[in-house]
Amino acid sequence: MGKFKLSLLVEAFMKISTFDTIFINKKNKSILEISELMSDEEKDELFNLVDEKAEDYIKLPLSHELDKYGMMTRFIDSLENEEYKEVLSKAIRGKGVYRRFKETIESFKLKRKWFLFKKKEYILLAKRFAVDNKIDYIDDYDDSSKEIMKRKIALGCMRISNMSVDELEELVLCAVDNDITLFDHADIYGNRKSEELFGYVLEKNPGLRERIIIQSKCGICKGYYDLSKEHIIKQVVESIRLLKCGYLDILLLHRPDVLVDYQEVNSAFHYLYRNGLVRSFGLSNMNPYQIELYKKFIDFDIKYNQIQFSVVHSHIINQGLFVNMSDNEAIDHSSGLLEYCMLNNIEIQAWSSLMASWEDGSFIDNPKYAKLNEKLKELSEKYNVSKNAIAIAWILRHPANIVPIVGTTSKKHLLEIVKAIDIVLTKEEWYMLYLASGHYLP
Repeated sequence: MGKFKLSLLVEAFMKISTFDTIFINKKNKSILEISELMSDEEKDELFNLVDEKAEDYIKLPLSHELDKYGMMTRFIDSLENEEYKEVLSKAIRGKGVYRRFKETIESFKLKRKWFLFKKKEYILLAKRFAVDNKIDYIDDYDDSSKEIMKRKIALGCMRISNMSVDELEELVLCAVDNDITLFDHADIYGNRKSEELFGYVLEKNPGLRERIIIQSKCGICKGYYDLSKEHIIKQVVESIRLLKCGYLDILLLHRPDVLVDYQEVNSAFHYLYRNGLVRSFGLSNMNPYQIELYKKFIDFDIKYNQIQFSVVHSHIINQGLFVNMSDNEAIDHSSGLLEYCMLNNIEIQAWSSLMASWEDGSFIDNPKYAKLNEKLKELSEKYNVSKNAIAIAWILRHPANIVPIVGTTSKKHLLEIVKAIDIVLTKEEWYMLYLASGHYLP
């Protein structure tokens, strides 16, 4: 039998809808679209194999079985929210279990989390099935659908300072319900009003703090940068007080301070970590050599680097494409920052992910970027999402698992954007958008 894509077998198993019967309709080839590497005879052979062997998989260990009841139970166990766990546990008792379960997860806005959970389970099952039956397959989850499970989007809080507490609460809860759990703050956002408002939301929602990741930044002052020990500690303590969060999950140093004393920074980090005020550290807007200097003097891992990045502002991409060339695109804007972060397991966070520049603002529906918007529209119609979602999907498609930070204050726009997580652009589509944004290939 020839090779086939693992994702197609996973898709076939995910079509199964009953508890005690596994049925794959051999006449409906759309259920399992086998790779073109396989002949019709080989396709039929695979269908027969699945049909013949699949019932055995009801009896697999719980981590692999197809039994939906077991899968629902494991999903409930994986949840952190005790209320959700209790209500869902009651929903799967008696008759009509799966219908009640689906209705309940939809009411809790856990539909997407359930889908991804199922997908992980079916991937394990498909691999086991293929190995046990000596089926040669291509693991296409290595560079496509597998990445969906790793992907995440962060909500930037720079513009929330003009919102009411009720409006912000609705936005934050909407984000969390849709698996956006990283919230990006800074001491300068809204002259600290953003942190204060967010703190009121946490105060109104006991238990929310444990479900989210709070990140803040410090170091930018009026007319200068300050990464001294005294300033870092003072700003962090004030951020925690305003946010009413008890601690920061992540602290980023906002901009390079030319006069920084790295040993002072190390001392500040030790103080913050030792006193339970910060759990992990990162940088922002820094190149590989600056990061290396911090790593030389600091006893903590540098896990994050937040930089400006979008399909239009893509210097970190351009430099890698135009190696050793005289084109303007080859000008060194980042010193190989993208590759450096990938090599050192540093998460890249992308600010202004829907912006062209400070001067031009957003490139979405911007007449200056008409060609790009034309292509965004084309793909938005194909995937049935907004142009914003396609622009974010472009960032998510990169193997570096870049985290886009979206600064919307609109619940409607947020719900549109989050759909990007489930979109995997083809290579042709990715490059098409890159070229449409005004770039070119060597």
